Amino acid sequence: ETPLVIVDAMRAGPSTGMPTKSEQGDLFLVTGGGHGEIPRIVLAPASIEECYTLIYDAVRLAETYQCPVFFMSDLNLGEGRMTLPQAVFRSGRKAVERRLATEEQVREIRYMRYRITDTGISPRLVPGTRGGVSKMNSTEHDEFGLVTTDPPKRVAMMDKRMRKMTTYLHTDAKPPQVYGQPGKGPLLVGWGSTRAVLLDAQKRLQAQGLQVAVAHFTHLWPFPTHLAKPILEAGRPVIVCEHNYLGQLAELIQAHTLIPARRVLKYNGRPFYPSEVVRAVNEVAHNGAVAVRLGGKEPVMVEVSTDA
Repeated sequence: ETPLVIVDAMRAGPSTGMPTKSEQGDLFLVTGGGHGEIPRIVLAPASIEECYTLIYDAVRLAETYQCPVFFMSDLNLGEGRMTLPQAVFRSGRKAVERRLATEEQVREIRYMRYRITDTGISPRLVPGTRGGVSKMNSTEHDEFGLVTTDPPKRVAMMDKRMRKMTTYLHTDAKPPQVYGQPGKGPLLVGWGSTRAVLLDAQKRLQAQGLQVAVAHFTHLWPFPTHLAKPILEAGRPVIVCEHNYLGQLAELIQAHTLIPARRVLKYNGRPFYPSEVVRAVNEVAHNGAVAVRLGGKEPVMVEVSTDA
């Protein structure tokens, strides 16, 4: 229950893998990994600009819900370069509110670091604040922070921690960004740095007469089923494009919405090319392919002379 932002700049694994190549292989890790079940939030910027703007939300959410927030970048974003207008950095964002209990509040109500609340969010103060005792440890505890293995107290604490994610889903979760009109044809779904390529592929497919829409996730976990399902249901079919072997976002979508998800997967360390996404979508839309794996053969680079 400590506010923490963890930036994961994903590379091709496993282990050292290909440290100079990009991938999106850590989604299962950050949504489910850990020694036991914990509340956590997962965000993924789609551009270099969002690496700056969305990190503000990551810090705010960590402070608000007192939990880890995973910020899923990748090599393409982490080592990319982009020129942005100064207005991006002068947007006048307010400083993140730390939501700390005050000495006056501690005097009015006995301070309990892990007080059970309707939202799951407990009061927090700076250790050393007069009138309050801050007791924190890694063992299960009661509302005061005292170690306990009492079954009812364990259940109450676990329910309190996970209730923060219910509060998040009703207050701060965001639906996928939608480009085009879902319901007229295939719905391309992506997350992270794939957005620009999917939008390019969308234009090419529309030029071919295929009415394609794009849905792109930045807020991945807790999965916003109530916001995403109405959008995804319109896909005919839903085609998830991502840089990993399993189709990790596709698996989350199927698990939380029960909507079948076709997959376009690439995991050779190179980014998607719009042309190969176009070919893969045609393979799914016209030939019924369930999964298309790309990258076995790369496009051939040719030199073009500009001499008259």
